[in-house]
Amino acid sequence: MASIVVRNIPDDVFEGLKKLAKCRDSSLEAEVRHLIAKSVFTAEQARKLQNELEDRNLTPSIELLREDRDR
Repeated sequence: MASIVVRNIPDDVFEGLKKLAKCRDSSLEAEVRHLIAKSVFTAEQARKLQNELEDRNLTPSIELLREDRDR
């Protein structure tokens, strides 16, 4: 497995990470791994959803709102 070193983390962010780790009853290192994995997973899911939506011929919502208003 790979490892990284992250420098220049602001003190308030570092303290927030420690609090998150404590709330989840995990180490700081485990919490950072969890947050990184969650961010990557979320970004991948968003990209997949965006690609799926781009493949469809969808009507922009503003047009649907205008049609509904004009009824």
